[in-house]
Formats: sequence, structure tokens, C-alpha cells
Amino acid sequence: VKYVGGLVGLSYVRCRYNSEVELQIKNSFAIGNVIGEKYVGGLVGLDSNYGDFVQGISSPLSECSQSISNSYSQGSISGDNNVGGILGGFFGEIDDSIKILRKDGEIKRQTAELNISSVYHEGGDIGGNMYVGGVLGSRYNSTTVIENSYSEGPVSGTMYVGGIAGSVDTIKSSY
Repeated sequence: VKYVGGLVGLSYVRCRYNSEVELQIKNSFAIGNVIGEKYVGGLVGLDSNYGDFVQGISSPLSECSQSISNSYSQGSISGDNNVGGILGGFFGEIDDSIKILRKDGEIKRQTAELNISSVYHEGGDIGGNMYVGGVLGSRYNSTTVIENSYSEGPVSGTMYVGGIAGSVDTIKSSY
């Protein structure tokens, strides 16, 4: 079974041109064991961000971001790939070769952004094969930051395994 979460199996956000989208999961929790195959998380199985933009620096403004904050999960989390205590995986389907003009006048590359802050997992083992983490299993084609977060308990796997994340860009003040 794919896309299994204690709260949400699949969160899919489509960012269209000339739009501002911000998806937030906050002040949430899930208690209980979560078992699946791919994209398995204590709160969310897979969080996906799809960009639908126009080529060129004169493209209309589009800013899309997602966040998970002030939330927790308790229980054992197990699967094969992309397994996390909070989030199994984050997938950004945005072409980062396209540049956009932001409101502040700065020209930047498109990115799928996920910020995870003040979250934790406790009360059970987290296990899988590849991309296994205490908070986040994996991220692909995105900018992902985890801060002020922690995971307690064993995290096990065979490849890309971490106490906080199997794959991530930045970890701040987390343990």
C-alpha cells in the first residue's frame, strides 16, 4: 500500500501561475502504529507540490510553500521506502530551470519549499529499507528545512537512514 499516514495519506498541492499557495499542517497529532509500503509517515505519507508555470522571467508571480509545525506522532512506523516519523516523503514537481519574478522584485528559480518546525515523533520504532528518518524519510526536487524538531526511539533501514531524516537539505536545532 502506498501513501499511508496517521493523519493524511497524500497531500497534493498544485501551484498555478499568478498564484500564492500556502498549505499548512499545524497543531496536529496522530497516535497509533502506521504500516504501509511506500511513502509512510506518522502524520503524512506523501506531500507533493506540482508547479504549473509559464517559461521566462516575465512569468506572473507564483509563490508556493508548505509547512508542518507544532505537531507530533506516537507509535511505530514501518514500510519499505520513504518512511518517516512525521512525513514519509516530500516530492516537488517543479522545473527549477524556470525563473520567476517575485513580489519583492527579485528573480529566482522556482522551487518547491517545505518547512518542518517544532515537530516530534516518539513512542515507537521507525523502520524500513531506503530513505528512513525519525522526522522525514525523503525529499526530491525540493528545498526542505527541518528545525527545532526531534525523534526519540530506534530508526532502522539499509540505505539513506537518519535519526532526523533519510534525505534533507537543512537541519537546524534538532536532535
